[in-house]
Amino acid sequence: MTNKKKKALAALIQSPTIKEAATASGVGYTTLREWLRTDAEFAAAYREAVDQIMDDAVFQARQNMSPALSALRKIVHDENQNGAVVAQASRTLLEYGLKMTERADIRDRIDALEEQDELL
Repeated sequence: MTNKKKKALAALIQSPTIKEAATASGVGYTTLREWLRTDAEFAAAYREAVDQIMDDAVFQARQNMSPALSALRKIVHDENQNGAVVAQASRTLLEYGLKMTERADIRDRIDALEEQDELL
């Protein structure tokens, strides 16, 4: 992969839009979109980078699930604690963690199906 494509790939990961990534990397918007559509190596590297980001996010979310459950348990057992804010934060962490875990599980199932499809 060329240095220009590596720079564009890094910009894609860090930028909120393809247009901003194109500007940041000095590559035309149309060119960047074309690379994503037609350059198999570039598209695969982009997917791999996005997958790594998602895997990291899932890992972090899973790490937060246990402390969130612990906070909820403390609130439930502490009759003197007004735990509405902590309970809401814990609930949010749990919901986020479950969503991320669900997304990772779906991706794993899709990967398995694609592997089976390649064997056929």
